Amino acid sequence: MRERANVFGEAAETYDRHRPGYPDALFDEVVVYGGLQRGDRALELGIGTGLATPGFTNRGLTVHGIEHDEAMAAVARAKGIDVETIRFEDLNPTGEYALVYAAQAWHWLDPAVSYDRAADALAPGGSIALFWNRPEEFTGPLGADINAVYQQLAPELVDGST
Repeated sequence: MRERANVFGEAAETYDRHRPGYPDALFDEVVVYGGLQRGDRALELGIGTGLATPGFTNRGLTVHGIEHDEAMAAVARAKGIDVETIRFEDLNPTGEYALVYAAQAWHWLDPAVSYDRAADALAPGGSIALFWNRPEEFTGPLGADINAVYQQLAPELVDGST
């Protein structure tokens, strides 16, 4: 049986085309909060196709991404993004990153090791940023139509338990 986290790579190009991005204000807030400077190193966990990466590279950070799914990593590499194909749980970080972040990916990591591993990756005084897109909750006829599709294709998501 496939792990749910592995299905995204089966449609990596489609995922990249249709997954929503993140607001610029989010990246600005992370940079300010972390006191980040141009040239600081960042580690992106579960980089996927690199949708969040420009939010930090455009602000002068040097991002190294890790991604367990080679198909997703290949899309990011095609954009010129530095990606290592490895599971975060198998990484041996050395405290070199001013920022460790996960966009839409933290919940896929093993909590038995992810917190300590993230702390090990951070340089002294470094910051961690974990963020997600939250879909708008639709009501009325549109909401009913969307829920009907979820009920048919992914009923486990209808009640919001995942």
